[in-house]
Amino acid sequence: MPYEDARYVLPQAVATRLVMTVNLRALIQIYRLDACLRSQWEMRHLVNAMKREIRRISPRLAGGLKIKCFAQGYCDEAVMCRELDGRMPRKDALFHAYEQYNHSYYRQLAVSIGEEPDATD
Repeated sequence: MPYEDARYVLPQAVATRLVMTVNLRALIQIYRLDACLRSQWEMRHLVNAMKREIRRISPRLAGGLKIKCFAQGYCDEAVMCRELDGRMPRKDALFHAYEQYNHSYYRQLAVSIGEEPDATD
């Protein structure tokens, strides 16, 4: 049982009401981090309820609230969630592919202008 959920077993577990004021930038950041499938279920539930309320007022604004990996285009978590494994590129794999592409591009560019590529390439 995760430590976050263990508190429900203890007598201190009580319902909590939350009232908060945030600006748009903070709201986007909160949603990106706490809607992640690896976040605690309570936080996912809370931010999804916030998004539903925002959608009632401004569907356009709610459309801009995205989970971090969908906003970035890759997952940077140490352990990827099972739901996205294989469907979302990992950060290290994505950057490795970019370096490979970048390396081959500059190598071709050097050859095309008549320069000899480095022997270390």
